[in-house]
Amino acid sequence: MKKIILIFFVSLFVILFYACDKCRYFDCISSDTSGQFRIVSKVNGNDLVFGTNSIYDKNKIKFFSLNGTDTTFFQHSLVKYSGNNYDSILKVYFLTEPTEFTFIKLNNVDIDTLTMKYVSETTKCCGLVTTISKFIYNNTHDIGGNSETRELKK
Repeated sequence: MKKIILIFFVSLFVILFYACDKCRYFDCISSDTSGQFRIVSKVNGNDLVFGTNSIYDKNKIKFFSLNGTDTTFFQHSLVKYSGNNYDSILKVYFLTEPTEFTFIKLNNVDIDTLTMKYVSETTKCCGLVTTISKFIYNNTHDIGGNSETRELKK
């Protein structure tokens, strides 16, 4: 009988201990190093990739970085979007390791640059989480981090 009571209390203690774990239902994303962009006219704000005013072919735009003679292309996708008077955005998946520059090849003559500033922090539930805290466009314009769609003004 004492053995059954002991097993009961040990089991109860284990159940209560794990029931108090604040992280057990937390869905962790280890890192978010993606960015969402619209390429727009700096004169009138018209979308230059999607819609009737487009001048760039969305299928030919490339995002890449160089390291010596190595070229790394970053995967990107076209995201249909309904809101804020535009229909689509470019979502780019960058590496978690910082690169000096990321190049945006819009066509054979028009190439822009992005520099990313990363921030990593250790969290209680998810461990090390890395995000992009800042994008610098063409070495001059701070367009913020990766929490929303950023406009690249041409």
